[in-house]
Amino acid sequence: MELPVKGRSYTWSNMQDDPLLEQLDWFISSSNWTTVFPNTMVLPLGKPVSDHIPCVVTIESKIPKSKLFRFENYWVNHEGFSDVVQRSWSKPCHAPNSAALICKKMKNLRYELKRWGRGISKLKIMIQNSNEALAQLDLLEDKRALFIQEKNFRRILKMHLNMLLKYQNDYWRKRCTVRYFRFADENTKLFQSLAIERFRKNSIANLRDGDVVVSDHIGKEGVLYSTYKGRLGTSKPTTMRFDLPRIIRRIPGLEELSVPFSKEEMMQ
Repeated sequence: MELPVKGRSYTWSNMQDDPLLEQLDWFISSSNWTTVFPNTMVLPLGKPVSDHIPCVVTIESKIPKSKLFRFENYWVNHEGFSDVVQRSWSKPCHAPNSAALICKKMKNLRYELKRWGRGISKLKIMIQNSNEALAQLDLLEDKRALFIQEKNFRRILKMHLNMLLKYQNDYWRKRCTVRYFRFADENTKLFQSLAIERFRKNSIANLRDGDVVVSDHIGKEGVLYSTYKGRLGTSKPTTMRFDLPRIIRRIPGLEELSVPFSKEEMMQ
């Protein structure tokens, strides 16, 4: 069973001035997986290195975050890390011996780094924003050739995204442990999986209205409403074929009934 790529029509580009766009990548799942994880989606990312669009298969799982302090290895490459360490280590501390002094300095350093880590941008959010910017440029390339400024910006953005991905690699390498996976039973539930797959294929990722591509829910609702309203047509206005002034005799003096009340009449 094929998993559709949400919001993209192509998965490969030759990255030329007049790009050649094709779909060369497909994502396949089984009926067992569809039954256990019905909300599985394929989300496209920006392509920083390869000419193929990288995609992430999401199954809506969350990893619990520990409340313990963890020193991240990619912090040393951030601007301002050395200043935080020097400022924390130079604070005066009073202790009866050298061992207690080192312990207090380490506690101060942990507190300063923890507060500084909350102030810097989140790594996941920065990667997500960079991927969204790259995806917008790739989507723009599907419609027209990019300008020189846009190509230079995409090149700089790719370098920045590669640096963030390296930081993320260091982040997960530190947390790499052996996990045990619990597999589901062998009950396939064929009809249920086919219904889920049919529902996934029937979901509309985006709509094209002329040269405009709409992907949000309100925009798709407006495009569908205007399209079906145009196809159904409109009713013609009502026309009066009778000559009412000639048929109905005019009665003089009735104009006073539609005149607003005067102040004198209200005071009486």
